Order: sequence, then C-alpha cells, then structure tokens
Amino acid sequence: MRKIQKEASLNYVSVARNSKHVEKLIFRAIQGCAIWIALLSTAVASTSGLPSPGLVTFDPLWNEPEFLSARVALEKRNWPDAIPLLQNVITKFPHYLPAVLRLSHALVYQDRRSEALALLVKEIKVSNGSDYQILKLRLQTLSQAFLTNRTFQLYQDGVNYLQAGKYKSAKDRFEQAAIDETDNCELLVRLGQSAILTDDTKQALTYLKMAKKLNPFHPEIQLWLGRALQLSGANAEAVSEFQLAKAELAHSELTTIWYAQSLVASGQPGQALKTLELDARNNPSHVLSLIESARIRLGSKNPPLESLRFTRRQLQLANGRLDAYLSQSPINEGELALDFKKSLPDPASDLQNLIKLAQSKIDASPPAEKMTGTHEPCCRERRAP
Repeated sequence: MRKIQKEASLNYVSVARNSKHVEKLIFRAIQGCAIWIALLSTAVASTSGLPSPGLVTFDPLWNEPEFLSARVALEKRNWPDAIPLLQNVITKFPHYLPAVLRLSHALVYQDRRSEALALLVKEIKVSNGSDYQILKLRLQTLSQAFLTNRTFQLYQDGVNYLQAGKYKSAKDRFEQAAIDETDNCELLVRLGQSAILTDDTKQALTYLKMAKKLNPFHPEIQLWLGRALQLSGANAEAVSEFQLAKAELAHSELTTIWYAQSLVASGQPGQALKTLELDARNNPSHVLSLIESARIRLGSKNPPLESLRFTRRQLQLANGRLDAYLSQSPINEGELALDFKKSLPDPASDLQNLIKLAQSKIDASPPAEKMTGTHEPCCRERRAP
C-alpha cells in the first residue's frame, strides 16, 4: 500500500531545475498548506484529541462521539478505522465540512483517491460561500497530488520533454507514470496535451474526459477538453467547455482564441469578434487576438471598406508588436500551460499574408465606396463630442 510522503513539497522543490518551475512548485506546496489551514480554521484539536475550548461554541458537532473517535484514529494514522467512523458522521450530519475534509484525506492515504474526489465533487455541487472555495481547493490539491517519488520524477521528465517540443517522448513518460496513478488529473491533462500535439485527438478525448470526471471544476481540464472536442469537430460541445474555462481564465489568450474559433465554426462569428475585441482591449499585449479578429473579418462575405481599413490598421499594429510579443513567455495561461507560441508555424509570414489580403480587398473595392470610405470616418470624428 502506497502512502503519500510527508516531504512531498520538499521533493517538488529539490527536483525542479529552473526558477520558474521552483516558483510554481512552491505555490503548489502553499496550496497544500492552505488545506490544513482551512481544516484548522474550522476546528482545532489538541494532541489528546480534544477540541480547542474556544471553538466548542461555534461547532456543536465537534464532540460528537463518532467524530471524536475518528479524530483520534486519524491522529494515530489509523485510516481503516477512521474511514467508516467519518462515513457514519456524514450520514448522520450531511455536508459537515470538517468530516468531509478528513474523510477525503483518509481515503487518499488508503489509495482510494477516486472515492475521495467523488465525495468532494458531490459536496461542491451543494455548497456555497467559503465552504465552496475550501472544497474546490481540496479537490484541486488531491486530484493533482503525486503519491510516490517515482511517478513525480517520471512526470517531471515528461514536462521537460514537453517544453522542449519532444511530444512523443513526453507522452511516453506520462504513460509510464500513469501506470501507478491512473486517477491523477495533472497526469491526465499532460497526457491529453501530448496526444493533441501528436495529432491523436481520439486518445486526447479519452484522457481529458477521465480528468473532467474526476475534477469537473478545473479550468485547464475544461480548456484542453474543449480543444480536443474542437479538433474532433464537436464545436458546440467545445464552446460549452471554453465558456467554463474562460470564466476562470479570463485573461488567457489561448482560451480566447480557441473559444473564438469554435464560435466561428458554430456559426457565431459576431460573438467571436466581440470576444476577441474585448480581450484585445483588456489585454493590449495579446497580439494573436488582434490577428485572429482580423482573420475573421477578412473571411466574412463582402466586408465593407471601412471594416477592411480598420482590419488593415489592426494588422499593422500587430506587426509592430510581433517581435516583442514572441520574445515574451505567455502569462495568465494557468498552472499547466504550455508555451503555445513555440508551436505557431510562422506567425510573421501569416501576418504578412493577412496584410496583403486586406490590401487586395481594399484595392478591389468599388471606387464610389472608396470615396465614401475616405471621408465618412473623418466627418464622424468631427461630429463626435
């Protein structure tokens, strides 16, 4: 029987090879600590298993006999005895947060993570306020925890290959790690990413649907599942997943672009343009959002001259920012993000082709429309307050 190592957070840091990754892993360790802070803020026990006197008033169930016995068993790391006691407490007192959190903890130690995650998902669906946030944090932490040093080392090797663009080698490492941890959501997302990047959409869907079942609230699972659905042609389903992801990854350029592409494929180009324009206003550094909105306008049937001129200006603006943009690492893309800029075939050539297309459409416009288009915007600007 495998056990979660107490030193997991230290192992994360010792394995890391660069400062950015160290920061991410330290954040992960802090997340784990936050769970215990949440538990302690709900109820604090002394080493004897008795509650802190100051908290008894606020939690009348703290000294409930079975819950008290369960806490004593947990302190002794006697998981087999603690689990049925906690299950009885939850049966008698549904949605009792201290019991739910402790039961999820004990189940994972007993190599029953899938049960722990199912319990947390069920509770999240009926919770609100601070309980909702605490349960979501616990779900995210347990769904991504590595249970052995071996699986984490294989995982880290896979991430290194993934970042280096060696997708098949990365997928091989993730598959080896998943032999021991088939219910690790972080591994499943990485497997899904690797499958997408090696053009195996069907396998990507399998991995990402498994991850979504274990943790339906993780925005990056929603994002990559949406991408797999999009690539498989299920654009309506993809739109739903992207909407969920964008609610939490509001400043993610990749989420915005994939969402807009699925909207266009679903017959909603107007909504796609609104989404991209809002993203470009809120995030001026998002050059790809500018390019994608221009691509949609140029692809529309008989766009007006004014729209074409606006699109050309937009593309020229993007062209001026492109070099600086490509030299920067992506930000606001989530914990499991990849540097998607590395996978772009040739953004500079793509941009130049779009500029030429915009100019050719402008040149092909009727002379009368050009005359109107030249003067109308100026008149409107003068009349504007």
